[in-house]
Amino acid sequence: AWLTAREAASLYTLCGFEMGHLNDTSRACSVLSSEDLEVFEYLDDLKHYYKKGAGHGVTRQMACPLLRHLLGVVRDSVDGKGKAEKEGLKSYLMFAHAETLVPLLTLLGMYVDDFKLAADTPSSVRETRTFRSSQITPMASNLLLVVYQCRAEGHRGTEYRIRALHNERTVPLPVCNGTLGCPLETLLSHYVSPNTDCGFHSHCQCQGPEGGAALCGESRGEGERGTEDKGKASGGSREKGDGRFPTSMERVLEGIITPQALAAAVGCAALCLACVGGMAWLFLRA
Repeated sequence: AWLTAREAASLYTLCGFEMGHLNDTSRACSVLSSEDLEVFEYLDDLKHYYKKGAGHGVTRQMACPLLRHLLGVVRDSVDGKGKAEKEGLKSYLMFAHAETLVPLLTLLGMYVDDFKLAADTPSSVRETRTFRSSQITPMASNLLLVVYQCRAEGHRGTEYRIRALHNERTVPLPVCNGTLGCPLETLLSHYVSPNTDCGFHSHCQCQGPEGGAALCGESRGEGERGTEDKGKASGGSREKGDGRFPTSMERVLEGIITPQALAAAVGCAALCLACVGGMAWLFLRA
């Protein structure tokens, strides 16, 4: 009997677990051809690319509060202000899942290709992609930032540099032009400066077509006045049967928020949760 698409996808998932846990490709994997494996791999990559990666700009910004917090920990540590520094600790650890790690790596500029992944991307192009979810977040994936205290060149004093390791392999940080030892001040100025915005409103661009009170949290008076004026200009078509103009919630229920805007709002809500999770982070003073 022929396999359905769902059954074939399940075999692909089982194949991955067999390879990861048993180092065995003789069972589920043997049912799928190399072409099948490439198709399912790319399908998985597309899913993670748009849910967690660079597919949508707002996705990477979910990790903005987390990255600011972690770099703040490093800054306080080298300044002698952090709890870990005061207690003589040499590491700072956080743990979570791929849903936290992928947005963070993307925010750091890692595995961001110069072309957009799509279903119709030519095979010759997609084969060159660096975004491969099975390699970015395998079992026990991790990101380490190692802090080095270096003698500053040309003047007295010290300089702190950051070395990034992803899955125990040194990786360059694009913000430092690919150098392996990135000055801490460069990272702080790029991600933790007062001009760096992790705000919900600016990233979600939540101003709606009717004043956006439901999404953007405007005051009821201002939002309702704007809607009322538009209702009068159109002959009162926005007025309710009882003479009232619709409330923010009623505008939502009437479908003023498009599915795209609602999806963006749900994605942005994770900004509030990004600080809760993390991944394995290790800061070492070399």
